[in-house]
Amino acid sequence: MESGIDRLIQSVKEELQISYAFSDRCCIYKVPERLRELNEKAYTPRLVSIGPIHHCNDKLKAMEDHKRMYLQEFIARTKVSVEGFIELIKEKETRLRNCYEETNWFSSENFIKMILMDAVFVIMFLLKYNCRKSTEFRGSRDSIFYPPYKWFDVRVDICLLENQLPFFILEELCGLSTILGNSPKPTLIELTHWFFSNEWGSWAVGEYWGKIDFSEVKHLVDFLTIYHRPTEQQQHEELEVLTAPSVKELHQAGVKFVLSSSKNLLDIKFDRNKGRLEFPRLQLEDGT
Repeated sequence: MESGIDRLIQSVKEELQISYAFSDRCCIYKVPERLRELNEKAYTPRLVSIGPIHHCNDKLKAMEDHKRMYLQEFIARTKVSVEGFIELIKEKETRLRNCYEETNWFSSENFIKMILMDAVFVIMFLLKYNCRKSTEFRGSRDSIFYPPYKWFDVRVDICLLENQLPFFILEELCGLSTILGNSPKPTLIELTHWFFSNEWGSWAVGEYWGKIDFSEVKHLVDFLTIYHRPTEQQQHEELEVLTAPSVKELHQAGVKFVLSSSKNLLDIKFDRNKGRLEFPRLQLEDGT
């Protein structure tokens, strides 16, 4: 007769068989609680969930109907069947799951369906946003770009770290489509660049974006991260910094502030010999 210790051993072995190893591909995860508790709203989507982290949020369920509308339109405009899109995502399921911190509570069926719905929504939103002067991509039913103009909240939601999809699946789904007909079809990199530069101006993505390698971009937030990497990696000895001094304190200590010609926000240089702190201009507007 099986003892209690035998059942415990068997239970642990079964759990070890189904557990997921930590993945070095993980790039989409929850914001640390020490940041979230300072301002919950800054990290939580207002209108639409993208990906698994906020998928079960009841406050965001209303946009699921809009996702279905976009999927219908996406399929109608492409030469790819639902089966073709699902098969593609199924082939990439393990890679997709590895991009997230946790997806264990999703069955394979629900996970694939969520990725398809959310990915198509993001692609269609970027297309409609960038082609907003064309009535071809905007139907009268679309409340995102017509009253009550939900695009204002959507554009913020798709830029939240917890609300991301792996960029590669967006590229592959976009690449399968013929959604722009015979006209030159923009790449997802171009659609993303146009979105950021039109919505937030040169401080987000400026004029020299074409010189940057985006081949390894992980998601939309990572797109901005790659763009704003310092153009020059400076090597300095490690210094112990207890607290960051304020601008007033630096000025009182004799530091001179110099405006840089660079448009990259992280191109900040400090000349210790001359006491010069050089940094680019940040233009603050209502939408910033």
